Amino acid sequence: MTKIKKSEFEIVKEFSAKLGLKNQTDGSLFIYKKSKNGIQEATKPDGYYYYEGITFILDAKSENGKFTGQLADYMKLESNVNFVGFAYNGVDFKCYINGKLEDNEKELQDKDYYKREYFPQKINNEVIVNNSAKKLANLFRDSGIDKQMNVPFIGAVILCMKYGKDIDLSSNSHAILQSVAMGIKEIISDNPINRRAKREFIVSEVLGDGTLQRAKFEDLYNIIAEISTIYNFINISADDYKGHDIMNNFLKVFRRWNSANANEKGEVFTPDHIAQLMYKLGSCNMDDFILDPTCGSGTFLTNAMANMFKEALDRYPNDVDKFQKEQLDIKGNKLIGIELNEFNATLAGINMLLHGDGTSNIYNENCFTKLKSLKGLYTKVLMNPPFSQRDIELKFVYETLKCMGGGVLVSILPKPSVKGTISANVEYWKKIFKISKLRAVISLPRDLFYPVGADTCIIVLHKDGSNENNKTLLINCLDDGFKVSNETRIDGNDKWQYIEKEIIDAYRGKYDEFRAIEKELHANDELLFEAYSSHRPVDIDKSVFERYIREYVSAGVLSGKPLKVNYNDVCNNLQEPFAFVRFSISDLIYKEEKGRDKSIDRKVENKYDNGGTPLVIAKKDNNGIGGLKQKPIKIYNDRICIISGGDGGGGKTYYLGYDFCATNFVMICSFVDELKNISKYAKFYISVVISERLFKTIGHGRTISNVPQETTIKLPVKNDKNELDTEYMENFIKQFEIARYM
Repeated sequence: MTKIKKSEFEIVKEFSAKLGLKNQTDGSLFIYKKSKNGIQEATKPDGYYYYEGITFILDAKSENGKFTGQLADYMKLESNVNFVGFAYNGVDFKCYINGKLEDNEKELQDKDYYKREYFPQKINNEVIVNNSAKKLANLFRDSGIDKQMNVPFIGAVILCMKYGKDIDLSSNSHAILQSVAMGIKEIISDNPINRRAKREFIVSEVLGDGTLQRAKFEDLYNIIAEISTIYNFINISADDYKGHDIMNNFLKVFRRWNSANANEKGEVFTPDHIAQLMYKLGSCNMDDFILDPTCGSGTFLTNAMANMFKEALDRYPNDVDKFQKEQLDIKGNKLIGIELNEFNATLAGINMLLHGDGTSNIYNENCFTKLKSLKGLYTKVLMNPPFSQRDIELKFVYETLKCMGGGVLVSILPKPSVKGTISANVEYWKKIFKISKLRAVISLPRDLFYPVGADTCIIVLHKDGSNENNKTLLINCLDDGFKVSNETRIDGNDKWQYIEKEIIDAYRGKYDEFRAIEKELHANDELLFEAYSSHRPVDIDKSVFERYIREYVSAGVLSGKPLKVNYNDVCNNLQEPFAFVRFSISDLIYKEEKGRDKSIDRKVENKYDNGGTPLVIAKKDNNGIGGLKQKPIKIYNDRICIISGGDGGGGKTYYLGYDFCATNFVMICSFVDELKNISKYAKFYISVVISERLFKTIGHGRTISNVPQETTIKLPVKNDKNELDTEYMENFIKQFEIARYM
């Protein structure tokens, strides 16, 4: 009896099962875009898989079929630097790691084998997606397509890919757009009516846009090919939370690169780890009705939906019917979004569809009007109101809170909203305090919304009528473990999971002085951790003092001070003090005034060849000296300078024992009477300790106008009466050779 050979389809199915991954293509998708050199290249692999930052590419043939070199094309065109290529026909098997044939690999293994053997280091696919986002932005820009249409178009294309709708890439631009429109009509149903409105907006306003209609076939082809590449790096489903995070991050990165100026509309996009933190701070769960009154592209709602689906699965692990019924209830009733901007509202709808639907209650309306019709219908609020708009941020918070029957509101706010210095904000806080309790304020990193400069915090308001504790927990999250790399913020060392746990523990009452403090606060108080404490160290490393000394000496030399030795012998026998004790900074120094001079021209900043008086500016190095000022308004000497604002040097504190002048970003301070006559070395010691406590607690969005009243520093004392050991401080500085030139 003749054996029937397996078809190519059966070979691919067999391969996918052994590899243990879902195939992202059926062999008809253009995964790659062709090179521009006119050479014929294969662009539609039979199998395309993604796992933990690794791409798996398959060139399959029917059983014992002949290979024609297509795999070489796929590997040449693959954008991920970490990939495995396979040629497989059920009999013959070849495996390539990053394009190199591995002769020892004789048969197919599962996905974990290849990760373990060839890619043991963590691969961050967010970096790959972010780089593709930049490429995609450039493709759109070069095509001349209206940038307002770009994100909705990307969403429409990805929807077609997710729901298996064919996109016609065979002939012309009109065919491409028509096929996307047909796919959207099939995906988005007529009910409820606001879903139908979103569908019509995509089909008529987006796909019917003149710049899209006039785009060249080649440009649209390349754009869709790049979208396809990105899509295949992201597994977007209700139970894949990593894919969910990366999809949201892609949209944010793309919009940043696609925008001339992200500040134009006051838009900042909430990072997913912060959205997840806010879900936990609000004690949200699958039984809640969650509202975002300014939902933008839907970050809070997509995060909430993913969490609620997971909770439903945990509640009904063995009852599919109940789980699916709960899913429908969550999607249809428990997630509510309001967005004034029609493009953002449409994008939110697309985003919800990509993550498992839930578009029923996304309203393209004015939130202040819509809130009245939702009165008492929501139990939790997650929000990030637009910054610097006609209506101040706290108006959004108050109006949303007012229409909530009871529950928890969690919102991101710019720090000026909680400073207690702007009368309009103070008036809103008075109203807010009358109807709710400020349970917590969490200070966030300065670069959270990189590259947009927005210094922010999270507020947690409880509206339940309880007044058992009038104190507010002020929590420090000024460092979330993320660092800027390749122009995006990355948690490269997986620090966030530990930091988040500490924040949640603090919220529940378990914390130390560096993580949180509890205060009774009023509407005109500054509602921030930094105002009453510091996340910065109280114990300063010896090398830090030496660095400050070097900067003091070099700044003096640059300013024209003669370099001379002030004493002969360094201190080699430093005696330890009686103890180290905490002192309030305001018990040691007091503010005289702000500096009176204007900053020097940028062209001559850090230039010292024209003569003049050293000028202290908002600078984090060089002892604060930014150049020389001719004919300064006022000259100071023997003073401490605190940089009271600015992104760079905020909080830095410098002692200057020679003539200087200063800008109005500099707070000029004197020592209290009992410390006025201590040596300049002891004064310098105190300035370094203050500087290390205040640095990075002041910056964009948060300035100070006086010496911090409650922040403490640790200083040496000589007896149990806590008398400062100024002799120890002087000798500590004098142990450094370089200090002889101070």
